[in-house]
Amino acid sequence: MEETRCTEPSDLLLDIGTGGGEAALSVAHAALLLVGIDLSHGMIETARRNLVNTGSDSNVRFMHMNAEKLTFQDQFFNVVSSRHSDFCATEVFRVLGDGGIFLTQQVSENDKCNVSAAFGRGQTSDVQPGTLMERYKRDSARFMLTARK
Repeated sequence: MEETRCTEPSDLLLDIGTGGGEAALSVAHAALLLVGIDLSHGMIETARRNLVNTGSDSNVRFMHMNAEKLTFQDQFFNVVSSRHSDFCATEVFRVLGDGGIFLTQQVSENDKCNVSAAFGRGQTSDVQPGTLMERYKRDSARFMLTARK
């Protein structure tokens, strides 16, 4: 049976696609360092404003960064999360330390199409259903094969 791991106060957390940082800020107290990244400059500005409004910024950083090219050293984080945001499985597993946890919650392309239609725009409006899931599975499998060598 696989051992369950909980977040430790000494953990370093990465939140990919942090948006306005609300979710990241709600768990920041449970980590030594939490880094939220987003591709949108506007979202990072919002996250930084939200951080200032919490009155506590000693262990939280928000950075503009592309999830396809993370600028962190190998095995730096204990926990990596990505909610409703595109991520690069190879990069996630590169920066995730041994015994680390990767948490993701995604919306299917069909749901994104509904949102795109409602707002007349969207980041993945031209992506066919199932494409992202297949890419994530392929990239994860490729990394696992490489890591075993």
